[in-house]
Amino acid sequence: MLRKIIATVLIMCIILCVASCNNNSNDTPPITYTTSSKPDEVIMGTGKLSLYFSLSDSLNPYKSVSLGNQQLASLLFDPLVKLDADLNPHNVLAKEIQIIGKKCIIHLASAVFSDGSAITAEDVTFSIKQARASENGLYQAQLSNIYSYGAADKDTVEIIMKKADPNFVRVLDFPIIKSGTTKLEDSDKKELPPVGSGRYIYKDDNGVYSLIPNKKYIAKPAENTISLVNTPDAEALDFNIKTGSVDICYTPVTNGDRPIMGGGVSKVKQTNLVYIGFNSNRQSVYDSKIRLAIANFINRNDVCETAYYTYAQPALSPYVNGVDFAAKWQNMFSENENTKKSVEYLADLSYNKKDTDGYYVDAKGKRISVSLLYNTDNVFQKNAAELIIKQLKNSGVEVKAQGVSRDKYVSAVNAADYDMYLGEVKLNKNFDLSSLFSQHLVSVKTTATTVKTTVGTTDPTAPTTDAVKPEVVVEMDKVYNSYLEGKIKFDEFMSAFSEQMPFVPVCYRLGIVSYSAQITPAAVASVSDAYFNIELLSVK
Repeated sequence: MLRKIIATVLIMCIILCVASCNNNSNDTPPITYTTSSKPDEVIMGTGKLSLYFSLSDSLNPYKSVSLGNQQLASLLFDPLVKLDADLNPHNVLAKEIQIIGKKCIIHLASAVFSDGSAITAEDVTFSIKQARASENGLYQAQLSNIYSYGAADKDTVEIIMKKADPNFVRVLDFPIIKSGTTKLEDSDKKELPPVGSGRYIYKDDNGVYSLIPNKKYIAKPAENTISLVNTPDAEALDFNIKTGSVDICYTPVTNGDRPIMGGGVSKVKQTNLVYIGFNSNRQSVYDSKIRLAIANFINRNDVCETAYYTYAQPALSPYVNGVDFAAKWQNMFSENENTKKSVEYLADLSYNKKDTDGYYVDAKGKRISVSLLYNTDNVFQKNAAELIIKQLKNSGVEVKAQGVSRDKYVSAVNAADYDMYLGEVKLNKNFDLSSLFSQHLVSVKTTATTVKTTVGTTDPTAPTTDAVKPEVVVEMDKVYNSYLEGKIKFDEFMSAFSEQMPFVPVCYRLGIVSYSAQITPAAVASVSDAYFNIELLSVK
């Protein structure tokens, strides 16, 4: 009961804070990202590596449609910011980035393109325009929060966001290309890639295609070189991998299969979140204690290993484990304490015993009974749902399986015809959770509490009786937006989330990068860069 009262007071404080805070985002302290110096003593790789690409596809990062060519963009074009293997941002062409409310101010580093011309704010604004109108749509979603942008001077770009986002810096990993170089051709009228400032430069030597080190690179130039192997389709890629013609292959979200290259495999953190959504208008999951009990009964390690064949990472909070701004909350679900917590939550609701079938019941013998909607056409989701149902049943929660085809699944989710559903969403790189606070996930309720009150008088000595204090309705989308706008702190938002559990984070899907036995050290990839450490790799 004490924990319940504390939780209610906390939520009410957040609601009052949201209601009373000044709406002027200019009062928000700026968030500053500065460039950290890179050590010059880093050992560069040597030798010639082989990568795959499609000769028939464009190398313009805003036109390419093949995965191989899209991944090569990170070698030819540098971004303002790059996310590392833990999905944390590092400045590349940006020297300093400030976020003040809805404004993002980017100060450029002193850098040049591969042709020796200086990188200016005009090139950045040109690239933003290309990215937002890109034919392949790769960067449109992550840049959709841009309201306006422009050059303040030759070294400064200002972006105005539609809504405040303290993590906006994470979406600034789009390629920067030189203004006016999107229509370059060689003497045979063959399209050439735009001019970039990346680690390598594209070279066509009479039909022999390669990437050579960019000697004008902003950091220490690469020493190894890259041979490009024409690979027009998946069948050709499979052949080139089996014959050893390709040294590295990165698969963003694996389907369970992986290329066998005889070397090693590194797993890559992604932003694909698998979660359980609730319809809080259903009585079965109306109470936050039920949602919290379900969240803590789930064995995430088992789901990752069994349902996703180890190609997933337990979601110990709504954010990927390792993301810096959420580090404090990366142990929301402690494996050793989960069951104990769930039993306590259910006890708070008077589910203190089990029936003969092993399900928790209240004093009247009524079971906790919920349904779980899932897509049977998705083998991973089907496996995960069936395992979660089994886990919950073994823990004492009756769950009715609601497995349907994809079309019926989508219709049921849209119509809120479920108690719970198992879903997957690819979040943008800023981990914007707005899409998860949909109309069926917005208003979640705390438990109604019984309080002592006087009857018909203000006399404090008058006899008291029990009265039910209405449950608190928490609109989590408003709490979340208040965090984005700087009206409440991140920890306050996470406290509300952890007390209400509007959805249950289950796991984050993992990608893989496979590499041949000739490569040393291990190849590393990130969502920003398929070849994150390629300049450090050597060929034996």
